[in-house]
Amino acid sequence: MTWQKTIEEAAPSVKAEKMDQLVARITGALEKAGVEPAQDRLLQGDRHLGDRLDVTEEMTRLAGHLSRLDALTRQDGEVGKHLDFLIQEAFREINTCGNKARTCPSAAW
Repeated sequence: MTWQKTIEEAAPSVKAEKMDQLVARITGALEKAGVEPAQDRLLQGDRHLGDRLDVTEEMTRLAGHLSRLDALTRQDGEVGKHLDFLIQEAFREINTCGNKARTCPSAAW
């Protein structure tokens, strides 16, 4: 299994786990304060967090960068600036995925 497939398969469960943790923390804090948590507000926050944890877009862009890197390394001539740019872009996507997930399926790597 490729590392991309591993991340793509793990992403939904990581997202769900983080969302469940947040809802539990918010619900617990509100209950301690004697406030009934409003389900519609929890769902709204849940949806917002879900958007922030979704790595689909970053994985798509990363795959494109890696494909262009592969093609570029097969070209003749001066490719240094293009390689530098694509490596920076790929690193940005990798970094964003890591920041969003804050976890990884390390046993599968």
